[in-house]
Amino acid sequence: MIRSSIIRAAIRVTSRCMLSTQHSNNFSLLCHRVLTRFRREETHCLSNDRCLWAGQSHSTTRFYSNSAIDVDVEELDCILNEEHVQLFDVREPSELLETGKIPRSVNIPLAEVEEAFRMTPDKFLEKYKRHKPSKEDSDIVFHCRKGVRSLKALKTVHQLGYTEARHLLPGFAGWADHWKDTNPTKVEIVSK
Repeated sequence: MIRSSIIRAAIRVTSRCMLSTQHSNNFSLLCHRVLTRFRREETHCLSNDRCLWAGQSHSTTRFYSNSAIDVDVEELDCILNEEHVQLFDVREPSELLETGKIPRSVNIPLAEVEEAFRMTPDKFLEKYKRHKPSKEDSDIVFHCRKGVRSLKALKTVHQLGYTEARHLLPGFAGWADHWKDTNPTKVEIVSK
């Protein structure tokens, strides 16, 4: 119990260090490696338990990472099924045409993230056809192809006050790979 508490605290501190603007890319990479190690230590297999993030029931076995900023494939599937997520895809539109997208995700390319999250709610709704998240929302998730750009988007919105936002790690590639054999409908085809 004490070991688990120490690991969770280390995850929170390391996650915050990664998002700090005061550190170099090398320091962020080191923090990411440390965080990965802590996540491995803290990962639990939950069977017939509830979706911890959304607070909703979920009846399949899944792995849950207690990281402060990462959402894994199974956890995202859980919260998508419960419809408690505001999912933003920060890839370029051309990438969506090539590979598809996660259903119900909204495309805001990384270069537009800061501008989008500074928009008024009316302008955001007009441009993206979705309501703008509030700074207090804990159901905001970003994703890209592998998790690099989504981490940058996360850092941007955290600086704007959206401190509960998270990102999908291992990104769309991990999502598509996870579902390709068992449920290919989890990837939506995008047309021009």
